[in-house]
Amino acid sequence: MRAVTCGLTLEENFEFNLYYDSANKSYREHKYIGIYSDKCIRGVGEIENVITADYIYPHLQIISSVSPVTDNQRERIIKVIAKAKENNGWDISRDNKFFLVKQLYRTEFRKQSKGSMRGKQYFDLEEVLNNPKLPDVAQIAEILNTKYW
Repeated sequence: MRAVTCGLTLEENFEFNLYYDSANKSYREHKYIGIYSDKCIRGVGEIENVITADYIYPHLQIISSVSPVTDNQRERIIKVIAKAKENNGWDISRDNKFFLVKQLYRTEFRKQSKGSMRGKQYFDLEEVLNNPKLPDVAQIAEILNTKYW
């Protein structure tokens, strides 16, 4: 799982079941994404697609994607672009990558050490859960509620 920071956008992440970041930032291959805010991973989801896109009204131009882009994924990206502008004054219509999840589940995987998480961090969920066969994401979120890092 790749954990990413998202102070101001936490509710947007849950509303649209996605996380967005600058297209030029690198990342390692991962199956799950964790949304971190206030010393805690607050959401976890299984990635369904990673899409780099530019929105030039009225068209979403797909630059790259891991899987074929669905209408639902297009709609979620367009809506979060508008919401980011409305809520935070951010223009994320260009040069952004969108990590879409099937469902972002709430959890509280608490950080014990001092200070907040800086940047991204990777977790081996098989190790964290002490289980070589991972359950479904809803169960992962539930189990993470009982864990600390």
